[in-house]
Amino acid sequence: MPENTSLATRGRPKAAGSEKNMRLTIYLTNDEKAQIEQFAKELGMSPTAFVKFSTFSQMKQQKA
Repeated sequence: MPENTSLATRGRPKAAGSEKNMRLTIYLTNDEKAQIEQFAKELGMSPTAFVKFSTFSQMKQQKA
């Protein structure tokens, strides 16, 4: 690698419009994780998409 390359220019470039920069870690039992994976699979979603969808749906319902 050239010596004048700064750390900011290394690594994979960010996708256009990408604003994802936060991580939320949660702890689940094996059964809870399996349930999320099963529900997500039944809906054709990734576990992450399912958790986000479920969470924000609940939040919207509680606001109404």
